[in-house]
Amino acid sequence: MPSSQFAEAVIHSGRAPPILTAASRWICASLTERCSTLIAPSLASCLPQPQAAQSDCSRWSRAKHRHWLLSDERRHDILSRRYGFACDSVKGYDIVLASGKVITVTQASYPDLWLALKGGTNNFGIVTRFDVKTSASDGMWYDLVQYNYTESVLQAQATELSRFMKPGAGSDRDAMMGFFFDYVGCQFFLRNALWHTGGVRNPPVYKPFTDIRNFGSSGQLLPLADVVDTFGANIPPSTPRAYQVDWSFINPPAKVYMDLFKIHQDGIKALAAKNIDGLFVEFLTQTQAVVPRGTSSLFGLQTGRTDYVMMLMTAAYANAADDAVVSEGINAIVQAQKKLLRNKGYLIAFVYANYADKSQGVYQSWGFENVAKLRAASRKYDPLGVFEKKVTGGLKVFF
Repeated sequence: MPSSQFAEAVIHSGRAPPILTAASRWICASLTERCSTLIAPSLASCLPQPQAAQSDCSRWSRAKHRHWLLSDERRHDILSRRYGFACDSVKGYDIVLASGKVITVTQASYPDLWLALKGGTNNFGIVTRFDVKTSASDGMWYDLVQYNYTESVLQAQATELSRFMKPGAGSDRDAMMGFFFDYVGCQFFLRNALWHTGGVRNPPVYKPFTDIRNFGSSGQLLPLADVVDTFGANIPPSTPRAYQVDWSFINPPAKVYMDLFKIHQDGIKALAAKNIDGLFVEFLTQTQAVVPRGTSSLFGLQTGRTDYVMMLMTAAYANAADDAVVSEGINAIVQAQKKLLRNKGYLIAFVYANYADKSQGVYQSWGFENVAKLRAASRKYDPLGVFEKKVTGGLKVFF
């Protein structure tokens, strides 16, 4: 694929709304025949949509690419293990400042603002153009593997996740993956989403996962643009209510993963007992982006480190009346998991902005020095605080 097409595919891929990923929509599709009576009506949005809805979603996705580059979007699923976060590939921005002045921001011309825009979201101006470094692609292997929900499968997943994330000469920087432990229709479901950017079929790094007894897979070697289309084909444009949080840590032993899974399992059972209409919970464990050595970053992550892991939990449900019950239930699970990781010495402070709830203190998690850099850039380029005070929504550098 020509690099220009590759860049367009990456920039236009956007992100899912803060709810269902492609793997989870695949769950819903697979459930339609065998337990359709168990799926609440509010989950209809995660089933394959009519063509008109897909077109709406495509337009929405294109509109989102600016946010994707100004936060730290989910290049986890594309090239993040080799090239870092999406914003690490942005070489320049054209931005309209609060004064009305239009400037071109590069590391050489405005180094402080260039750095602040790598995660600064809507705090500094209106970005009208990005210059992005592109990379050639020989195709991507993309696979979804579904498993039976059993203790032995969970144990096998824990073992292989810990092995997969261990740093060392055998690690594969083209390999990304996500393990989904989801709850829908009164049942738990397990699956792996596997991405490999090396242009090879059936990458051997995934064999330990595909050797776990499963219901089959759909692996294909595809052009990257087709993977984007496949992964996002059934993204719903909206969901009635949703709550989402994330946290990161250093890869632990398999036993710690099993303890995290058990906390999730027990907590979701307790939450489901509260009879929340349309409850769906996605619990995802995935590889964290690797910030390239020598890269300027605000996130407080050690550059070049390959054993960071991220977890995120997303709850979808039908009624605003359940907001407090859902957020309290999800936070109880997450706090118990974070306490375990903290006590074992694996938890890190970093919170990934695009999957976080604003209550998580995203900027604070990046460290005091990095918050100071964001605030200094805001004072310098928006001294009246127009974007801090007049632009609602999003994260604010003065909290």
